Amino acid sequence: MHCAYFESARCRSCTWLPRLYAAQLASKQQAARNALGDDPGVHWLAPVASAESGFRNRAKMVVGGSIEAPVLGLPDAGGAGVDLEDCALYPAALRAAFAPLRRLISAARIAPYNVPGRRGELKFVLVTVAEDSGVLMLRFVLRSREALGRLRKHLPQLQAELPQARVLSANLQPLHQALLEGPEEILLGDTDALPLRINALTLYVGPQAFLQTNTQVAAALYRQARAWVQEIDPPALLDLYCGSGGFALHCADGRRAVLGIENSAAAVAWRNAPHSTRACRACASRFTMPRKAPRRWARCRRWSSSIRHGADWARNCAPRCKPRARAG
Repeated sequence: MHCAYFESARCRSCTWLPRLYAAQLASKQQAARNALGDDPGVHWLAPVASAESGFRNRAKMVVGGSIEAPVLGLPDAGGAGVDLEDCALYPAALRAAFAPLRRLISAARIAPYNVPGRRGELKFVLVTVAEDSGVLMLRFVLRSREALGRLRKHLPQLQAELPQARVLSANLQPLHQALLEGPEEILLGDTDALPLRINALTLYVGPQAFLQTNTQVAAALYRQARAWVQEIDPPALLDLYCGSGGFALHCADGRRAVLGIENSAAAVAWRNAPHSTRACRACASRFTMPRKAPRRWARCRRWSSSIRHGADWARNCAPRCKPRARAG
């Protein structure tokens, strides 16, 4: 695949780009075989291939440059940044957000964070797109609350230019460290989750929730996991570090009890079970946190106060559960 960024050495993130994609897949398949050994009982499936371009559903952009000329992309040694608006990995819906975002930064007078000088406010802009609808989630990672008022003031103009931006938030990351985000998320609108259709399910992805960046490959992984679970047909299933619940909900078909366990309060998939398809509403799917859960999850601690307790639930309690959907 031709990439002007790679050929000019402005971006070398895709280190295998000079290799044909088919050769990349073959090399990875062979590496997996070598790691697991030549076991005659292992049946190797064909690798799941991705589209070679336009497949990313998320752009994580460092903000460089200046207020008058902000740059969204990669950092460089001088702090000016490398613009990645034309990165071939981004679909058109993501690339369409770059210009309106730059205009917002300039209009709101939000200074890009300068790492060498330890000054400025805006560190990152994170954009996620739901491929099925084109709806966007925009997150602004700020050093402090200093620019929040100006950001709120100019958001209506951004949404007029970019009406598909429905989920808007600011994240506070005050530390001078290589951290993408901090623990505090501030919603800037009425919508708190991005609806994302994968296979026959709609997942609701919050600002800090984990999401596979390749939706089509994720869909294939979910289908394969569901096929394996249906073949084994266990009475109960644990999905550890379940995130938005993609694997758990695909495997929750009413035949078994499913428990998703997640240690991130922001990423826990408790809201996804009642919002899923009718088939999943008929299953026993629960989502909870392992320790120090908020009060609203307190009633679920008997199910899962740790991964060990989650295993106890699967072994002792799940066989007695009636199929039903409930978010912990």
